[in-house]
Amino acid sequence: MILLIASILFQSVLTFVFKLYPRYHIDNFPAIIINYFVCYICGSWFMGAMPVIETFGTPWIPYALALSLLFIAGFWFVGTTVQKFGIGLATLMQKMSLIISVTFMLLIFGESLHPVKILGIALAILSILLYNHNALRSRGKRNVLFLLPLMTWLISGVIEILLFLGQAEGKVGEEYASFVTMIFLGAGVAGLLVHLPNSGPEKLIRKRNILAGIALGIPNFFSMYFLVWVLNLGWEGSIVFPINNIGVLLFSSLVAMLAFSENIGFVRWIGLFIAAASIALLTTFA
Repeated sequence: MILLIASILFQSVLTFVFKLYPRYHIDNFPAIIINYFVCYICGSWFMGAMPVIETFGTPWIPYALALSLLFIAGFWFVGTTVQKFGIGLATLMQKMSLIISVTFMLLIFGESLHPVKILGIALAILSILLYNHNALRSRGKRNVLFLLPLMTWLISGVIEILLFLGQAEGKVGEEYASFVTMIFLGAGVAGLLVHLPNSGPEKLIRKRNILAGIALGIPNFFSMYFLVWVLNLGWEGSIVFPINNIGVLLFSSLVAMLAFSENIGFVRWIGLFIAAASIALLTTFA
């Protein structure tokens, strides 16, 4: 449980780093690309080696490469969803990805079913809906643009599934640090291939973008590293991902209230209490 808490804490740090980007006029996509290479450097330093060529014969490399592309695509869809619909709907669709991943793990992968576990998952979904009720009340766009939040939801769910399958089918085993490190390297390279032909290197070498990428990359690596480590220990994905998503929501909200004096509101408070109840139920199966 300590490892999962560590992952939640580092993911919450990411939220607040992103929150500071507009204040310091950070160019999001260049900073994200730098962040991925910082993650790769962190992983290499952590292992005392720089995995590249030797990993291409491993059974998990297809999962790592697929995740690399999804990381870049997911970032674009999340960013565009925020621009067109607001951060509330983007957050809602990301967190609701647990519907996709949990359904897969329960029905396709045959993970355990228990009334208390089902109740915990249901409460997790309810807490997300309540916490993001303003996004649900917003009418938003009624045309083809609604595909943006839909794709945000879908890609987030597929990422969770592939992280799980990388462990279960890709036989990551004790190579989970290499697995995570190669995901980030692939995402960084993919980001460069997208960015450089369109915008050139100027924004990548801006000091503020480099510093922002470093500030994002260090917690980003460890958030993923601890999450994959938990999966490697044999935890069921239908337990890990609901606790992870709800834990980030809960901790980020509490810090936002204390550090940024954010007003949560009555309905969101109910959502947070339900989130805490969901975690309490799900941890009985950990």
